[in-house]
Amino acid sequence: MNMSYKKGVLFDMDGTLINTYENINFRQALNELKSVQKSLILKILASRVKSFADLETKIKEEVEDPLEAQELIQRISEFLVEHYDNTTLKKEALSFLTYLKQRDYKICLCTNNATDVVNHILEKKQLVSYFDYVITSQQVNKAKPDPQMYLMALHEIALSAQHCVVFEDTESGVQAAQNAGIDVIAVSEKEKKKFADCHMIIRDFSDERLYDLF
Repeated sequence: MNMSYKKGVLFDMDGTLINTYENINFRQALNELKSVQKSLILKILASRVKSFADLETKIKEEVEDPLEAQELIQRISEFLVEHYDNTTLKKEALSFLTYLKQRDYKICLCTNNATDVVNHILEKKQLVSYFDYVITSQQVNKAKPDPQMYLMALHEIALSAQHCVVFEDTESGVQAAQNAGIDVIAVSEKEKKKFADCHMIIRDFSDERLYDLF
């Protein structure tokens, strides 16, 4: 990967910048809502939702009363916000974001999470100023592994795929970035075979190789 012409850095959020579940734990969120019918929980989980937008759509399909559906969506969102209040950033993530900002990289956040939840996290963790653009699952028609989110990010920051790098922690995220034609650095506790075709695998942002690369 030739970094001499890289101008943009795109980050996933959950598991990449923040120490959360590998994906949003919708099962826990639904189970915490004791009044939700078990049959509804099973239907939603069986549909294998990949993003908050998917979850929102599925609830609206399964819950007959629109007001009841919206209330449930809101309650799940509030549960997730509370969960994220207790999470921490990946080691040296803030330092690396500061470093990239100082070097005038365009920085974008691309996440399958919900817009309200993401906005809350960015404010809570004091990250708002680091990102030139933020894209959530509620702004696209298809969540990762579809490349739509990353293609939108390229458009919004006015850069081509070859001028950008993506940081991701899941197979679906890596696939989305690669399908958009963007080089990927995987964030993983272990160097897994599933990330073998990524340019680099890091445990966190304390990896000194990043500062040699960027």
